[in-house]
Amino acid sequence: MSEAIPRRARVGVVTPPLPSPALGRFVAVVTAVVGTSMFGWQTVLIDAAVTRERAECVGGLRRLLPPVDVRAGTVNEESAAAVQRCLGTLHADVTRQMLVGLAVLAAVTAVIYLAAPWCERRLRDLRRLDRMPGTEALRADLAALVREAGLRRTPTFVVSRSARVSGNTFGTFPVRYVRLDLGLVHAHRTAPGVFRAVVLHELAHLRNADVDLTRLTIALAWAFPLGVLAPVAVNYAGAVPAAHLLGDAWRLAVFALVVQVSAWSVLRAREFAADARLTGADAATARAQPAADRTRAGRWVRPA
Repeated sequence: MSEAIPRRARVGVVTPPLPSPALGRFVAVVTAVVGTSMFGWQTVLIDAAVTRERAECVGGLRRLLPPVDVRAGTVNEESAAAVQRCLGTLHADVTRQMLVGLAVLAAVTAVIYLAAPWCERRLRDLRRLDRMPGTEALRADLAALVREAGLRRTPTFVVSRSARVSGNTFGTFPVRYVRLDLGLVHAHRTAPGVFRAVVLHELAHLRNADVDLTRLTIALAWAFPLGVLAPVAVNYAGAVPAAHLLGDAWRLAVFALVVQVSAWSVLRAREFAADARLTGADAATARAQPAADRTRAGRWVRPA
């Protein structure tokens, strides 16, 4: 999510084509699905006894004639029936593995998506702004910015104890939160232009309606290691020889990298789209502001 001051807005120049968040989501989903079906549950759900019986059955086919005589163009019915007896359940087993893997992936994604706002509020000890005394002027200015951003519904503003001059948008439908770090709250008095630019950037995420899809992308990026890599590691650690793990390790690494890069592309695309809504003095203020305020004057400072 947006943890830094918007930097990429430009005034008076042609905006370059933005990266497609839809493409990033598509690649992330497809990669996670393929990774799940190939690695995460293809090994976990294999029935060792059935697999052994199938291998013994296939081994017994060596004494039979080939099922298909390519040169003559004929089919040996006895051999074909024997092959069907050995491999008849293979398709059903593969389908079951894929469906269970997808169900696990979807369940893990849903849990992460629904739990993320609660974790954000609890771990950061966020306090609702409308319940903090002495913030009437701040709330009035925020209400004016909400109207200026063209939002029909006012989000719930919450305050963290971080000293960073930054913010974040999160939540699940229909509740939307805008986190104001304590440094940003102080900027309302000391640097109103910076305060305005950062808040408008966060509200632009709500205006662009990218919160849900972005959170789903993040949840999917976390679901891949939890729903794919974790069961693979447990399975290999318990039964599969290490040599097989080395053969699959590079494939798993490539899948994990593609999923993460796809998620990063979605997050950057939404930042560019939010920056594009900044114009005039707000865009100039954003460009003049340092890339990020890395200093922390007391991580656990209490809001005044």
